[in-house]
Amino acid sequence: MGSGFDYRKGWLNVDVSPKSNPDIVADIRELPFTDNSFEKIYCHHVLEHIEGSLHKIMEELWRVLKPNGELEIHVPHFAFHGAICDPEHIKRFDIHTFQHYTPRMLDDPKSILVSPPRCRFEITYREYRYRETDHTNTRLNPFKMGVIRIINYFATIIWIFLTERCAIGWAVVRK
Repeated sequence: MGSGFDYRKGWLNVDVSPKSNPDIVADIRELPFTDNSFEKIYCHHVLEHIEGSLHKIMEELWRVLKPNGELEIHVPHFAFHGAICDPEHIKRFDIHTFQHYTPRMLDDPKSILVSPPRCRFEITYREYRYRETDHTNTRLNPFKMGVIRIINYFATIIWIFLTERCAIGWAVVRK
């Protein structure tokens, strides 16, 4: 979704702009596909550009994703200067953003979500990058998750020293 000029052979490339010659021109907020159409959806630096509720966007991606299908998401970390200074970046993300779509968060009676989304995902992978070659990733290993929490906490302090791309990636599975 949101393929832009990153055309991928063997994939159905979808973008809102016809300039990039996608296979299908469509808005990610209203996809022209039937329910349960895809086994995998790849969103590489797309979600930060889209106006409107992130819940609605995630619900639409959930709708077209098959049960147990994978949604892979990459977005810039909120503390990265590119996430702040790019006038087309509308949304901000951190390593915990997509926890709001997990059963653990949605089923918690103490959840602070005023209007919870109708979609549910399990996070199967997280990746936190300061640079393309220097990253920590985890398959939900508790020790590594602790390290990621510490990195996330200090990211706001050290972001001014970052000169290369700072991004976050997730793989989530539809439940």
